[in-house]
Amino acid sequence: MSVPPLASYTLLNDLWQSTSEPRKGKCTNARFDPYQMASGPELAAVEYASHNIRVNAIAPGSTLTSMMEQWKTVHPQIEERLNRVTPLGRMASPLEVAQAALWLC
Repeated sequence: MSVPPLASYTLLNDLWQSTSEPRKGKCTNARFDPYQMASGPELAAVEYASHNIRVNAIAPGSTLTSMMEQWKTVHPQIEERLNRVTPLGRMASPLEVAQAALWLC
C-alpha cells in the first residue's frame, strides 16, 4: 500500500537551466530555492523524499506573457524563432501553465 505524500512541492522550471551555453544561467527559482541553483528538481526530489514530500517540475518553455508581448513589439521575429525550437510549435499561454501547476498540486 502506498502512502500519499505529506506535501507537494511544484517548481516552475526554466528550459535554459539544462543548457551549458554562456549567458543562460539558472535563473527561475534561484532566489526562492537553493536546490534550484544546485541541480534542479531532481536534487530536491531526492532530498525531500525521506520526508514524504513529492516534487514536481513544470518547464513550459516560451510563455506568451505580457512581458513577451512587449518583447515582440521590439523584436517582431522572436515569436516565429521561438516557435521553431518549441516541440508544440507555439508558445504556452499563462493559463496552460497555471492549469498544469494546479493539476500537479
